[in-house]
Amino acid sequence: MNIALAHDWLTSCAGSEELLFCIHDQYPQAPIYTTIYNRSGVETNGRSSLRFNPKLIHTSWLQRIPGAKSHHQIMVPLMPWAIHWDLSKYDLVISDSSWVMKGIKAKKHIAIILTPTRWLWGFGGDNRADNILAKPLKKILRKWDLAAAQKPDILIAISKTVQKRIKEIYHRDSVVIYPPVDVDRFKIAPENEVQDYFLSVGRLVPYKKVDLLVEVFNQLGWPLKIIGSGPEEQKLKKKAKDNIEFLGALSNEKRDWYYEHARAFVFPADEDFGIVPVEAMAAGRPVIAYGQGGVSETVTEGLSGLFFHEQSAKSLIVALKNFDKQKFNSADIKKSVQKYNPNIFKSKVKNIVNSNLLV
Repeated sequence: MNIALAHDWLTSCAGSEELLFCIHDQYPQAPIYTTIYNRSGVETNGRSSLRFNPKLIHTSWLQRIPGAKSHHQIMVPLMPWAIHWDLSKYDLVISDSSWVMKGIKAKKHIAIILTPTRWLWGFGGDNRADNILAKPLKKILRKWDLAAAQKPDILIAISKTVQKRIKEIYHRDSVVIYPPVDVDRFKIAPENEVQDYFLSVGRLVPYKKVDLLVEVFNQLGWPLKIIGSGPEEQKLKKKAKDNIEFLGALSNEKRDWYYEHARAFVFPADEDFGIVPVEAMAAGRPVIAYGQGGVSETVTEGLSGLFFHEQSAKSLIVALKNFDKQKFNSADIKKSVQKYNPNIFKSKVKNIVNSNLLV
């Protein structure tokens, strides 16, 4: 079968790129179509194990715009007019997308939907479109997005949370396949080596609610380490007291060490799936999470963590103090996330590719 892959933009390495790599590992000769490609960003941004053969990558006209590779966010509203390829020469296109690639022209198309476009539809408090788009343009892009979502033959949702959004926004059914997480990479630290700090990992952008963590840990005076970078970094640093440490973007090896030795992982965001809490659990560490979105599917309260139910300082403080009274078993926590092993993801995608659903 002649297969092509499609990915919104390929400028760094995060969860969606891990997913793309998993699919590409299964179909290593498949060309990759993407709006913008930044090779240095892909190969150096924290997940150095990921590699793509540049000869297989096809980019759009956006690639030629000065600054596009390092500032792809500016180009996002233009992307619907940049996916100009006709991929009907391939037997099948597999896309993973939170924006434009679900709208690609193809003979047969399986679209893995990371989420209906967060910033366009406002999921999880992500209101970036209200800040940067005029209302008429937002209306145009929503209309385009809705039409694009009707084109694939099969939609795969990365969580039940996303499946529900797909039904609500796109009025389509979908199959749930959880995304791959390299759970076997992590070790469980001996209990006597676990330290007293709480940990947060992720991009420092408003909807991740790291400002809530800073507010709460400022009040409690408990140690908090924050891994990640982003546009909110300087503002958060100015608010944070001395018990809060910003570690920036780290290599896999260093980040894994902080996961493995944390007292607990704290996750205040409403996410589509949430890979970083799963990584924390793969290291045997319990998760204290806002009980909405994908994390409500991955964390089992009492076994691998506990929830707070409002994105407020009061609610999170109650959860942290309750956590202080509970005991968790690291081996049981790690066992609970084995279902996110990349081999399971590959097998489920392959079953759909080989099934009669595409006939």
